[in-house]
Amino acid sequence: MQTNRTRNKYAQFSLEQRNDYIQKVMDSKKRRASKRNNEENNVHVENKRARYSTFTNEEKLQYIQNVKESRRRKKRQRRTNWLLKAQIATYDSQGQTQYDPVCSELHELHNMHSCIHCAAKKFEYEPPTFCCHNGQIKLVSNDVPHELYSLFISQTEEAKEFRKHIRAYNSIFSFTSLGVNLDKDLASTRRGIYTFRAQGQIYHNFPALIPKDNEPCYFQLYFYDTDNELQNRMRILEDANLSEATVSKLMEIFKGNPYAQFLRWH
Repeated sequence: MQTNRTRNKYAQFSLEQRNDYIQKVMDSKKRRASKRNNEENNVHVENKRARYSTFTNEEKLQYIQNVKESRRRKKRQRRTNWLLKAQIATYDSQGQTQYDPVCSELHELHNMHSCIHCAAKKFEYEPPTFCCHNGQIKLVSNDVPHELYSLFISQTEEAKEFRKHIRAYNSIFSFTSLGVNLDKDLASTRRGIYTFRAQGQIYHNFPALIPKDNEPCYFQLYFYDTDNELQNRMRILEDANLSEATVSKLMEIFKGNPYAQFLRWH
């Protein structure tokens, strides 16, 4: 009966009153839990100390390792707890944005210093080794050829056509294809929303060194029948209406690509 009266009373509350009620309940639970934990922790700490004193050196090392791993897990959990907290207040962000108290508290990521080794911009809570492993990993910085850069920024008809069909141009110059067990019922534009759902591992799919039916594709195009390379590349996406002049220009640009050179001369 008490529960039903509480529910009926809560149903009559305004949004502000509900927020206040939720806050009071949460504070009360925290106080009770804190008092109970303090009493239990005192006993627990004494028991752990007594047990630790009986460990061998090897068992002590293993125990310390387990404690460190447990602390790392708790730290990761604290970082994501905001996703699970009750949403007890409205949040204004560049205007009036109101959230119902149903799921989580909105968290605003703070600005972080860039990596001192590779100058990568970092997210809050991102581990220090995520970008370059504390400077141990160094990527070679290649200068972008002026001809290629111009295709991305110029306003000529050739550049506009290149950007319009950039995925098609990328496809005919790719070294590999995407290997994946794809759910074709969802990856369809004929009905519903196109959804890319893959099962299992996603990998790079390399064709054989010798083309099938004398029709090279992917990395084969860089070393097989190079006298007819332009025609072979244009054949891959015949319906895309790509520009032969643009494809020829890209072929000249990629002659300086170290991976393309490796395939041509080895």
